[in-house]
Amino acid sequence: MTAVSQAPDSLDELAKLVREKNKADLPIAQLIGRPCLPGNIGAYMAALVFGIQLRDSGAHPGYDGLFQEGDLAGKTVNIKTYSRQEYVLDISPHPCDYDLVIAGPPGQARVRPWFIDAVYLLPALSAPYRLTDRQCHLLSQFCVRPSRTRLRKSAPDQV
Repeated sequence: MTAVSQAPDSLDELAKLVREKNKADLPIAQLIGRPCLPGNIGAYMAALVFGIQLRDSGAHPGYDGLFQEGDLAGKTVNIKTYSRQEYVLDISPHPCDYDLVIAGPPGQARVRPWFIDAVYLLPALSAPYRLTDRQCHLLSQFCVRPSRTRLRKSAPDQV
């Protein structure tokens, strides 16, 4: 069979699977109050675990919320969620005090089931001019080189 002759069956199967996914996404979206996307799920979990008050909009320029407790109270935080650790981080030109990165396991994969392998709290990486000394290509992302950049795994009680 060629790909063209399989297309109707494949499209029917894909449509069925997408309907099932949409059905599973609905209760998650209702719980978190935002669309069921990894970034929104990560922000919701980070808010609960790390005491962050999220902005009303999930698309606020620069940061997603404010820490409410401890030494970081009042500091802004941009929350990034990645299904894999590929040592790439989206950055924003907007000011922010911290980036909180939630990541799955290292490496690339064709299938990306979503679970958390590591959480990193990084100070003020949102200023692109600070990154030029790391010789990274600055478009909308920069590379995080583990050998040169000390990323600290953060447990909830360390924040």
